[in-house]
Amino acid sequence: MAWRRTGRTVKDQEQPIKHTTTVRKGVECVSEMYGLWQTQVVCPEPVVHGQVPRNEYGNVDLFVPEMLPHGGTHVRDPGARSMCKELDIDCADAVVGFEFRRGATVPVLDGVSVALLLQRLERLLKHAQCSGGDAF
Repeated sequence: MAWRRTGRTVKDQEQPIKHTTTVRKGVECVSEMYGLWQTQVVCPEPVVHGQVPRNEYGNVDLFVPEMLPHGGTHVRDPGARSMCKELDIDCADAVVGFEFRRGATVPVLDGVSVALLLQRLERLLKHAQCSGGDAF
């Protein structure tokens, strides 16, 4: 999982170069260590028919710009999620990192990932012009 935060993933069939053992709350945990040469750049799933691919939590991992799904864009506007919902545009929260609060790991969200479809983008821009504000 640690490689994922750098935009990389372990290649298939790779064996760990080292195992480390730690004890947490009385439970023994074994971690597998891999070298950079045993990893590859993450290839994100593309946007298909306007649907943004999501992880198992319903978000999009965007730890590095290369993790953006092909055919999508990252909108950092605080009101983007509600605007997409109002215009019936599929979007997913963008997870850009993690922070630790009160002993728990919490995802850091920064905007949304949306499909870059010309028709829907035009609707979004028209809505922003009608409301007199900037959409982005």
